[in-house]
Formats: sequence, C-alpha cells, structure tokens
Amino acid sequence: MGSDGIRTNKDGKRLEIVLNAFDAGVGPAENVMLIQGQLRQIGIDVKLKAQARPPWYEDNYRCTTNGPVTFLRSGDWDALYVLFHSSLVGSNFNWTCTKDPELDKLLLQGRQEADMAKRRQIYVELEKRVIEQALVAHWPTTWRPGPCAPNTKG
Repeated sequence: MGSDGIRTNKDGKRLEIVLNAFDAGVGPAENVMLIQGQLRQIGIDVKLKAQARPPWYEDNYRCTTNGPVTFLRSGDWDALYVLFHSSLVGSNFNWTCTKDPELDKLLLQGRQEADMAKRRQIYVELEKRVIEQALVAHWPTTWRPGPCAPNTKG
C-alpha cells in the first residue's frame, strides 16, 4: 500500500483503472463518482474519463479504457450473450472486450437450450466463469429512487 492509500504491486506500481464515464455537460453521473470513491476506499485509484456520448461509445468499442458503467438491464439470462460473446467486441455491449471460446460455447448453449433446468445450469456455469475472470464488477443501482406520486408513502 502506498502512502496515499493506493495499493501497489511489488515493484511499486499503483493500482489504477480508467473508467469511461458519460458526461452530458454537467460532469459524470453521481453513481460513477460513488464508484470512484468506493474503490478508492479499498486502495484502487480510479481515473474518470468523462466525455460526451459519441467518444464515450468509441472508447467502449475500441476497448481503450478499463470499461464503462453500463446501463444494460434485462430480465433474461441471455443478456450475458451481448455482454460477453466474442462476436460483439467492437459493438454493443461486449465492452469487456472478452474473447473466450469456452464462454462463447456456453453462451450459445444457453441461448439454444429449451429445458429450463439445463438452461439454468449453463448460466450458473457462465456466471462462475465471469466472476472467476473478474470480467465485471456489479454495483446495484437501487439507491437511485424513481419518480413517485406526491402522496406515495413508505
């Protein structure tokens, strides 16, 4: 650990990542700054690359940063296909730039399997591999309240 609280390797190199952040003209979103602060607390220096939408997408397609905070939400496991299939590096949404034939095989099997128990097992295996490879970090966004009627209670 360096004197500034940032982790270092045995050669003294600081643990830094560059997070691609969308900026609509008012700075990066609150959740991005929250992530930056949380990671700093555990010794990771996060550099924000805040930029307008077009260059933000281009950097994601070209894999020029350590990644963005994504906004993809889905109710089906098949969303993993668009996040990790090799054919989608350079497009939406494989911004981890993952090219892994074993993951690709499982992603296709999960997409094609009709038996729900077998499909579930395929996606459990996929999720284990994604976690083991540390391809993504998940920060729930439930802290962000949605619009409510003025008379909403609770």
